[in-house]
Amino acid sequence: AAAAAALASPASVASPERSPATPLLASATPSAGSPAPIPSAAPLSLADGYELAAGGGVSVRAYSLSRAAEVGAEELRRRSADVTEATPRPDPAEDLVARDIAETPAVLRRVDAHWARARAADRRAADALSRHLLQRMESRREASLDTVDLLIGGVEVSLWLAEQFASDMRAMFPSLTVKCVSTNKLLGISGFSPRRTLFSGSERVSAGQARDAAVLLISQSGQTFPTLHATRLLARVCPDRVWLLTATPGSRMEQALAADRAARGLSPAPHRVLLTLAGHRPAEPASLAVAAAHHTLTHLLLHVASYVRARAPADRTRQPWEPPPD
Repeated sequence: AAAAAALASPASVASPERSPATPLLASATPSAGSPAPIPSAAPLSLADGYELAAGGGVSVRAYSLSRAAEVGAEELRRRSADVTEATPRPDPAEDLVARDIAETPAVLRRVDAHWARARAADRRAADALSRHLLQRMESRREASLDTVDLLIGGVEVSLWLAEQFASDMRAMFPSLTVKCVSTNKLLGISGFSPRRTLFSGSERVSAGQARDAAVLLISQSGQTFPTLHATRLLARVCPDRVWLLTATPGSRMEQALAADRAARGLSPAPHRVLLTLAGHRPAEPASLAVAAAHHTLTHLLLHVASYVRARAPADRTRQPWEPPPD
């Protein structure tokens, strides 16, 4: 029902979950004996106040693959579901890039203020990640392990940010094994063929090597397709050890983590999402979204360093030439 959803008002779309029946597929070609298409001049009312309208000479048809038949307007009406939040449509006359550049200083100040609060959600998520990484450092001191401690993923500009953060983490914590990979490739870590992810050069990561890793997945929208699919996959491979960096709360990736926990009869794991506070940013090229994500990752890096330094034995986190702690 992709075409139907695209033409629906922000308040309502056709939902396959409402009926055990049938995935829907929009079709522009009538079949024999099928109901008449929805006329473009007469919008279809799906529910009180909601409309599915097709304009410009376009008609919409919904087709059930399981029944091999078209679905009528009444069934679409029964299967409609409310959408409580919708992405606002940008003004086509507005210069979105100029707006983002103008708003960048204010958003970065919001990020600073957010991290300055002792009980901020991002700080608690950073504490949970730091706690796991400190445990991995202690394990590595006791044994040489052929495993990954921190696995970071993203695509496009998020991948560039991930690579920079991975480089900074390696420099600050040489005892950790930190890997960064495109989430497109990360989908091959388990359940696909081959059953491992190949990196440039001679590096590679298998599902076994990542079994104790903390995972950080970065997506501005929180629903980038490969990163969303990687969230679902890694929630099974690395249960309860997946952290997300997104711009808005309640993203599809966050919902995927909650769905995995629900399937195991558990409530959502707390403190697994870090927010850049950039919000929805459709501008191309990206400017504010990148700056906010980079700023948030810098806060995360410094937070992990402070956490480890405060909790690890002093002789393991201080160089011989440094003064002893107070």
